[in-house]
Amino acid sequence: MSSELKGRGGSGFPTGLNWKLTAEDQSDKKYVICNADEGEPGTFKDREILSEVPYKVLTAMAVCAHVIGSQKGFIYLRGEYKFLVPELTKVIDEFEHCCKEAGLNFKVKIFLGSGDYICGEETALFESMEGKRGEPRNKPPYPTSFGYLEKATVVNNVETLAHAFTIFKYGAKKFYDLGVQYSRGSKLFSVSGDTPKPDIYELELGMSLQDFVAEFGDGNTKAVQVRGASGFLVPHKRFEKTTIGYRGKLTGISLPTGGSMILFNSSRSTYNVLGNYLDFFRE
Repeated sequence: MSSELKGRGGSGFPTGLNWKLTAEDQSDKKYVICNADEGEPGTFKDREILSEVPYKVLTAMAVCAHVIGSQKGFIYLRGEYKFLVPELTKVIDEFEHCCKEAGLNFKVKIFLGSGDYICGEETALFESMEGKRGEPRNKPPYPTSFGYLEKATVVNNVETLAHAFTIFKYGAKKFYDLGVQYSRGSKLFSVSGDTPKPDIYELELGMSLQDFVAEFGDGNTKAVQVRGASGFLVPHKRFEKTTIGYRGKLTGISLPTGGSMILFNSSRSTYNVLGNYLDFFRE
């Protein structure tokens, strides 16, 4: 908890508190779920993590399971990422063998989603896994006491678990020293749109949108879509006072993000951009 790691899926809920509350619950069974339903337009970082460093995610899941008293974990994988299943299954088999040799009884299963955008929300994810229509549940009760199969459940985003692994390896202070107050650590950003450098980048939280545009813009950026289609379209005049993080300066505004950063230059019609988002949500 001393690292102040917050959920990297966009919610920003303190990860340590999430694990603590679930550990304190008296459920006879508990579950750890990695949310890999990366369905927000403009986000593609979690796919890269699962492709390149899946052991980080699996190790963090195992540690979480040990902390909360669980023996079962799931990776809820976006349906469009089905191509990852063969290699990921191989890695899971190897990981479970290592767990067994270490005396840990922890199993991980892949649950493949069916392309429903709303299932990225944790309670809709539970409904999907239970064979029901993917719709969010009312809260409370919260997943820490009433999650998958009505049991206490930790749900963490892929990137959150990868950062947890880094904290285990290098210590909480090294992570805490990055970023700014209320927004500690680094964050992966999927950068796309009108940019000469589209890719995935790891940056410290707390940077202004003005600095972000100076680094990744094409010199003619008029707006940035932060947090995907369900986020915020920030115009040029607000770049300087907008901070990427969970709480900004007193004179400005902070925008948490799941990682999607889409840049638009002046050649783009804002009317058409918003029309595309409306079509997306209607579909």
